Amino acid sequence: MRKNTFYKIYRRLGGVRDIPRISHHFKVQEDVLYSILSQKIVRQTKKDFHVIARQCERMAREWESGKTLLKIAEEREFPPVLTASFILKQLGVSKKQYKA
Repeated sequence: MRKNTFYKIYRRLGGVRDIPRISHHFKVQEDVLYSILSQKIVRQTKKDFHVIARQCERMAREWESGKTLLKIAEEREFPPVLTASFILKQLGVSKKQYKA
């Protein structure tokens, strides 16, 4: 795959729902697109990690007031599992407790 094509795909790939359309348009296997999407998510997560981590207290309050973990994560465009771990840590729940 040419670098130019990769960057076009990378920019257009916003989520899993985009994969069939992009696969058809660029004639690229879906497995390749899943891999590219995974790389994109990891890069974005690393970039946003500390910004989101500083919002733990506010996220915990939102969750305690009834907002779902998924909604909190979606609003920040951050993985739900990491969002939940930040919130639970803020509330004093250890990893050992929630992994059990």
